[in-house]
Amino acid sequence: MDKVVIAPLVIEDYEAVLSLWRRCAGIGLGQSDTRENIQDFLWRNPGMSFKASLAGKMVGTILVGHDQRRGYVYHLAVHPQKRRQGIGRRLVERSLQALQETGIQKCHLFVCNDKDSGVAFWKSIGWEERTDLQMMSKNLDPTERIKPQKKPKLESPFSIRPMTGEDYPAVKTIFEQGIATGNATFETDAPSWEEWDAGHLQEGRLVAVDGQKVIGWAALSRVCGRWVYAGVAEVSVYVAAGKRGQGIGTGLLQTLIPESEQKGIWTLQSGIFPENEPSIALHRKCGFRLVGRREILGRMKGRWRDVLLFERRSPMIGIGEA
Repeated sequence: MDKVVIAPLVIEDYEAVLSLWRRCAGIGLGQSDTRENIQDFLWRNPGMSFKASLAGKMVGTILVGHDQRRGYVYHLAVHPQKRRQGIGRRLVERSLQALQETGIQKCHLFVCNDKDSGVAFWKSIGWEERTDLQMMSKNLDPTERIKPQKKPKLESPFSIRPMTGEDYPAVKTIFEQGIATGNATFETDAPSWEEWDAGHLQEGRLVAVDGQKVIGWAALSRVCGRWVYAGVAEVSVYVAAGKRGQGIGTGLLQTLIPESEQKGIWTLQSGIFPENEPSIALHRKCGFRLVGRREILGRMKGRWRDVLLFERRSPMIGIGEA
């Protein structure tokens, strides 16, 4: 029997998302739901919105954002033929988890007064109806919209695909660029392809490419050979110098997470130097939490270094009795 897979919502899903929303009564679509606006929304709220797929077909979505103070659920939709299977609940749980991990402690939503079934659903999963508030709205002139200074393009400037052996020369170069920063790894030299291949899992090998050029990569390695840790893996994510800060690491990690879950990985972990603030921010954005600080863990060029241990526990894999 096919399992429902929950994964981050990306702009490339827009046509399928719009088709699903149109199937669901009560989803009020308007000018704010254009492809351009949804692209802006996802860019401003990374890692908050999710999709549910069954046998490769989208059956549910949730659109969630925050204003640094409160979270907001905008559209929760489940295909009419796939309801009452826990899909909506799982989508809500994933988004609330993402909000909590960014420090948001309360979330709001709006339900139409004539949607009694909608109110019943939200109450059934622990939401409270507020009677002390009165909602007020005002339509603004769309021609006076202020554009963001750094507006993302509608299409991603890169794509992500599985890594092959032919990619390794570029992968090795990017790894060497990471070594050169002094804050990416304890390694001082990049391994040969044979050594690298032996040290990483076959699952979860990804590269980000701009045209034909590899500009980033991600991979998993086994944490321990004991069978009880078979679902625990170490994450490596590297982005080429000159390409950092463009969402490539986020794209790789957000692609890697659902792929790892499909392969039975229940815990992802990453050791990060405290000085590597961009990597810390990336992992937090993608749902990793700080487990602790491993003090004076290793020596690097004559200096002892601490390592922060970050971890992401899957809410879907490895739950319940074995």
